[in-house]
Formats: sequence, C-alpha cells, structure tokens
Amino acid sequence: MLRKKAYNFGWFANPIFSKRGGYPPIMRRRIDVISKRQGFFRSRLPTFTKEEVDMIRGSYDFLGLNHYTTNLVKPGDGRITAKPSFYNDMGVKLIIVPWGLRKTLNWIRHTYDNPSVVITENGVSFEKGLKDRKRINYIDSYLRSVHAAIYKDNCDVIAYTYWTLMDNFEWMRGFSERFGLYETNYSTPDLKRIPRLSASYFERVARTGCLDDHSSSPRNYDGMVIL
Repeated sequence: MLRKKAYNFGWFANPIFSKRGGYPPIMRRRIDVISKRQGFFRSRLPTFTKEEVDMIRGSYDFLGLNHYTTNLVKPGDGRITAKPSFYNDMGVKLIIVPWGLRKTLNWIRHTYDNPSVVITENGVSFEKGLKDRKRINYIDSYLRSVHAAIYKDNCDVIAYTYWTLMDNFEWMRGFSERFGLYETNYSTPDLKRIPRLSASYFERVARTGCLDDHSSSPRNYDGMVIL
C-alpha cells in the first residue's frame, strides 16, 4: 500500500513537498538495486543534484489533488453475467468508499507536514439523465469525508472543486461518460445544457456552506426523494 502510494503519488510530490527532497527512498532503493541486476550501468531513476534538490524542495503554493473514486475490493459472488464484463471476468466486487478521500488527505498530512491542499477534481460518471440521485449521494458522501478530514483531523484543505460543471469530452471515453452537474444535449446544435438534480444540490451547498443534517431522513431536492 505505502509502496504503491510512493510510486503513484510520491514520485511527483516527494521532490517538492518532503523535507529531504528527491524521490521517495523506497523508489530510490528498489530501482537502484533492480537496475543493477538488469545490467544497467546506472540507475534508471535519475538522481537530483544538491542544487536541484534545494531549488525544487518547498517550491509550492499548495498541493493540487485529483481524487475521483476510492474502491474497496471484495471477492465476487461467483455469478456469470450475460453481458461480458471486465470486472465479472476478474471475479471481484468494487464498492465506492468515500472515506478513502479522508485517508488520502491524512496520508498527505502525515507524509508532507500538512501542506495546504486544493481538491482540484472530485467527481463520478453515471448514466445520462437529469434525476441523478446517485451523484448527489456521491458528492454528499465525499464532502462529508473532506469535512471530517478538516475538522476532526486538522487537514489543511483550502478549496474543493467538483468535476465537472457540465458533460464534456472525456479522453478515451469520448462523450459516453457523464460527469456533469449539467447535462449536455449532444443532439442539439447549441449543445444545450440542462441542470441535473445534482446542480441544485451543489448550488445549495455552495451558497449556504452547509451540508444537510441527515438526522431527518429522507431528504428532498426539487421534489425528488434522495435515498
């Protein structure tokens, strides 16, 4: 787990945010040894000079974090679906766990001495349609995870941006992915944008600065019951 974080995250963050600078020690040790065994005359992982370390270390205003979905992986139930599926082939069940964002923010706090963090992207794609109750539940759950990280754990999160305002072209997925608070109608010449239920929810949170009290359930947005 920590090794994976070092390779996926620390590779880029460590030179800037760590006290020592340079690449994560676990990367340095492993790649140096592996490179030697593979016959390379020097490590495949470059080495910073002291001047480079001093120049790069601490050269930030904030840490920008893109965090979309944390998955808890469990064994599948063994059923074979009629439609081919990568995850059915794998035989696992993925469960979205918003507390993964809180854990990530705390890992950043402990590892890099609590830098100011801007959550630059956080979002999820669902099927098209305006009654996106699942997206509201997603945003609400992740915002509560961020709230807990700030007020219970003292993580220095200074801003949050939902990804994205409206449906857009999404890399290899093209226009099939639907991330937006506003639905884009691709069949109209003007690409009409129509607010989803999640747009009303997010506007309310942004305007009031408050999350709903879940003590009185179910909640209601624009006449739609949110389960």
